Amino acid sequence: MHRFVPSRRSLCSMMLGSVLGLVAALPAQAEGDAAAAKRNVNLSALQTMLAQQVSKAACFAALGIHPQAQARYLRGAHELFERTRVGLREGNSALGLLPETRQSLLLGLDRVDRTATAWTSMVNAVPEDGSISEAVLGSLLHTGEAVSLETQAAAVRSERAYGAGQQFALSTSLRLSIAGRQRVLSQRIAKDFCLIALGHEAEKHRAALAEAVKLFDDSQTALIEGFAAFGLPAESDPEVLSELQFVAKIWAQIRPALVAVAAGQAPSQAGIEDVAWQNNLILVQMNKAVFAYERGAES
Repeated sequence: MHRFVPSRRSLCSMMLGSVLGLVAALPAQAEGDAAAAKRNVNLSALQTMLAQQVSKAACFAALGIHPQAQARYLRGAHELFERTRVGLREGNSALGLLPETRQSLLLGLDRVDRTATAWTSMVNAVPEDGSISEAVLGSLLHTGEAVSLETQAAAVRSERAYGAGQQFALSTSLRLSIAGRQRVLSQRIAKDFCLIALGHEAEKHRAALAEAVKLFDDSQTALIEGFAAFGLPAESDPEVLSELQFVAKIWAQIRPALVAVAAGQAPSQAGIEDVAWQNNLILVQMNKAVFAYERGAES
């Protein structure tokens, strides 16, 4: 089946529109319902992706890759992060989130709140034209990594409380976890690639990039073909399989440049442009797959 591949100019708005639209797709469910549990697990994991997305956008803006566009969706990603951060605690009918009552999860959200305060100040320091100074970028990366670590820990707590066979099937929990991590990796990989191009702790980010590329490869294979050791069957839903195969197609286009740069090659201008925009398309499609897992029947 032919797929329309949008232009680079349209990918920025498409990416944010897709995330925002899909997040609002389901109404709130009754407490204890599997749909509400899956929504909490999904959006808890989404927070780590959004934190990585902000850092990635800031890096590409600093690198001079359409800085105004990068600044726009940096702010859009942060706005969604803030709405979701409050909704995970207090509930949000538009996001399909119920108020949180579990003390262990509330304590984790407290830790996210504390790290997000300094991060938000750095996000607000980014000018609308995307002209990010080295000092602001460094502070944004530092505070963003703290937020990323705390949101990741909060997501693990949510998965343990709601998923992993607790309120919905283990196979669904595994799929949500792996596909949700692919969203994060799409942004982390692009961020590491950008920081190498920028000359910011290049060797550190080469190692991180190589590790993330391998994890993305292995995870995409597991989602499509299954992973028997974890009891994960091959994907049989035609809708989800189509999304995963399209991700694999786009991934194959940028993977050689990622592998080469991780191994020590200097990023080319064409490679930087491709990674800057194609990672957004990967994110859009992976996000669709995650929400399809959330909507799907238990297996």
